[in-house]
Amino acid sequence: MSATAVATMAMKPAVWKPLIAALIGVAVMLGLYAVTTISFFDTAVVVGASTAAVWWIGSRHRMPGMLNRLSLGVLALAVLARVIQGPRWQLVVWQLVALVIAAFAGLRMWRPDHSIKLTRILGRAVLVLTLLIGGLALLMEPVPALPAPSGEFLVGSQVFHWSDPSRVETLTADASDMREVVAQAWYPSDSADGRLTAYVGTDAAASLMDGVPKAVFEGYDNIVTHSSDLSTVSGDRAKWPVLLFSPGLSVARQSYTALCVELASRGYVVVAMSHPYDSPASQLVDGTVVTAGDASGIGAKVDQIDLRAVDSGFVLDQLEGLARSEPDSPLVGRMDLDRVGIFGHSFGGATAVQAIAKDSRFLAGLNIDGSLFRNEIPELDRPFLWLQSGGQGGSVSDRDALLDGLRAGGELVKIEGSVHMSFSDYSAYFTPLGRQIVGRIPMIGFGSMSTETVTPVTADIVTAFFGPILHGSSNGDLAQVAQRYPSVTVDRSVAPSDR
Repeated sequence: MSATAVATMAMKPAVWKPLIAALIGVAVMLGLYAVTTISFFDTAVVVGASTAAVWWIGSRHRMPGMLNRLSLGVLALAVLARVIQGPRWQLVVWQLVALVIAAFAGLRMWRPDHSIKLTRILGRAVLVLTLLIGGLALLMEPVPALPAPSGEFLVGSQVFHWSDPSRVETLTADASDMREVVAQAWYPSDSADGRLTAYVGTDAAASLMDGVPKAVFEGYDNIVTHSSDLSTVSGDRAKWPVLLFSPGLSVARQSYTALCVELASRGYVVVAMSHPYDSPASQLVDGTVVTAGDASGIGAKVDQIDLRAVDSGFVLDQLEGLARSEPDSPLVGRMDLDRVGIFGHSFGGATAVQAIAKDSRFLAGLNIDGSLFRNEIPELDRPFLWLQSGGQGGSVSDRDALLDGLRAGGELVKIEGSVHMSFSDYSAYFTPLGRQIVGRIPMIGFGSMSTETVTPVTADIVTAFFGPILHGSSNGDLAQVAQRYPSVTVDRSVAPSDR
């Protein structure tokens, strides 16, 4: 065999390895692009950075010249992506990876024969950690997609910022602070002429989850909420039944947008409350956005529930006086305030129980997967429904004691396959892959079911219960809902008593 042939054969691995690596990289990039919602440009940065990082971690001595060029090229690509697209929180970690591997390449090119073992170990540890964090970041949607509502009406929205001069704020140190409540109304509309309703809707950047950086939610006002600000109220009815909603503890009212919009599209005015200092992203009258971290102290949960229950009555007072306080609101004269129900999720479900017990204007109530946190369980004299997740959130003893004491009747309904946070928008914040990975972690608890799946089922249950009481619409009674969805069971019905 000639020397030329031998040389050609020796070169083949060097020729084919980069080509194979490039093909694998393209395949990975296409696969990643298919299972995430980041741009193709960002996907290229992620694949390039992760390829170079793994190369540095596992085989830094193989084809060093090519690895150096790839590392520097990835940094150039990351810088270009940031310049063109602006800052994107999900890419920050990958930009850090690009910077680290470019630094490795620069050091090796500057001093090719000097390598300190400790530096190599620490560098690899940093790369492994950043790859893990960067991978988790890609499991979240930069701009989540909410399901389109299934009802016959378009949806309008208005946000109210109200201060109660009769109550001193007990959760701040300033004795001059008055208690405030934020309320967002979602209602059936005939028009989509208004501006698209912002998801977060605060003047300043805000986090929807306590402890999660604001940057994570920086693109959330680009979410299509399927609602228009201040659009006209539908003329199909003179007045529409009203549902007040209270969110879970440390859960923003905004994180229930899908359910509120769905119910509004079916013919209800849904008024979702933010309870300042335990509801994230609550914007006060003066424009300040407050969270639980801004409170000087939170009392016992029972006291906090009592405070929320008074908030609920105050909001109902404001709705009754809307013609005086908000004369330009499209909702003036369009709400049937003789037919009002209240419901809530988790801590908000306990709020609904206490509001029903203390305020006779609420004709019925519903608790979604909540505990009551009370030694004495009230005996309610108006209908009440307990909606339980399949994950069995809340206290079973509290639930059963409440149901035992219902004087106007009620039901216990369960959705199998759901978990405690399935009733919020949390699952929409994650990609399908993210729901399967992060959603199944017990301590996180938003489950693997999509918002698109859970929302219409929950709305069918809510309207089946409230519809006959408030003269609102429904897609059948609870028995029919259970027949329509195999995951839904009516586990208990409580008949009205003569007590």
